Amino acid sequence: MKGKKRLAFILLSLLTVFFAGIIFIQKICCYSTATNQGKQSCFDTVTLTAEEIISYSSQAHYATVKLFSQAFEDELYHGGKSPWPEVRPQLLKYWSSSLVDNELKEFYEHHLQDWGYEMGFVFPLWKADNIMEFRLLNNSGNMVVAEFVVPTSYEKIDTIRVILVCDHGRWVMDSGFLN
Repeated sequence: MKGKKRLAFILLSLLTVFFAGIIFIQKICCYSTATNQGKQSCFDTVTLTAEEIISYSSQAHYATVKLFSQAFEDELYHGGKSPWPEVRPQLLKYWSSSLVDNELKEFYEHHLQDWGYEMGFVFPLWKADNIMEFRLLNNSGNMVVAEFVVPTSYEKIDTIRVILVCDHGRWVMDSGFLN
């Protein structure tokens, strides 16, 4: 009996280390993708792979959820959020300037409280695991159009159309959030 308990303990420990390693490697890969996103020139790329499209889209949504959720909490608990001129450059890493200066600015200034802790439903690609279906509609030149089927509430699944464009040598989102 002691041997079985010891074996079970050893196996449980090995599984814990294994899963911790997977999570660590996943974080490194995601960080590497995010930091290298601005370095890959879209002028040199003829087409993007499905994995690259999903990665760009997820990174944009993840960064925005993180930034907007922090602003929501700052406003809720500390009486104010960062001013837009401080937030804007962080969003320009992932989104086109026209989308940042219009829809995202409007959302930041007027709708954070509406969504609060449910921000992930506005930017549903923030967790790539949420993607139920992916369809590539156009992948040529300096524009990519894709559709993602994702949960947009606890009870609803929608199709989100994403447009990636080449902007100053890097891929950025020009649409693709629930607004």
